[in-house]
Amino acid sequence: MKRGRRKKNYFIFVRRIFIIGFLLLLGFVIIFFLLPLAIMGIFATAEGTPLRYTVIEAYSSGGLEGLNWVTYGHVKLRNDDTEPGTFIVKCKFETKEGILTDTVAVYIFPGEVKEVTCKADTRFGQRPFFYYSVTPPSKSVTNIALPFLFAIIGVIVLLIFVGVKVFKKFW
Repeated sequence: MKRGRRKKNYFIFVRRIFIIGFLLLLGFVIIFFLLPLAIMGIFATAEGTPLRYTVIEAYSSGGLEGLNWVTYGHVKLRNDDTEPGTFIVKCKFETKEGILTDTVAVYIFPGEVKEVTCKADTRFGQRPFFYYSVTPPSKSVTNIALPFLFAIIGVIVLLIFVGVKVFKKFW
């Protein structure tokens, strides 16, 4: 009789050790795997999203600067985004003699309108073709991935529920 009881106590002890190990493993999985995944899901960032802008007006003009004839390229920009940034305007003046380029950077606040002026030395009487390109700055956008977060929270709650059931049944 004493031997049977000792064997039964041993199996209860082993079963409790397995339950404690299962609960520790469950806690480890929740803390070191599922919780960081949930946090990364909340604060997922998309790098390289360009700022929104509008080109209000673009034209070219010419005039004397000292003894040189200079052609100007004017580009009027408005920052339509919620963040400020440095916009880079590349101007290209195409003449019969070749292509002249100029690059200007301008810092624009949200909602602000600024005019950028590029210039190139040309000959008097030439009417070069004016081309431009605008490179807006990039920004980081934080996306809140709610479906991912709800799925991870659901798995955590399910694992806790299973752990409590196992604990109550076998303890």
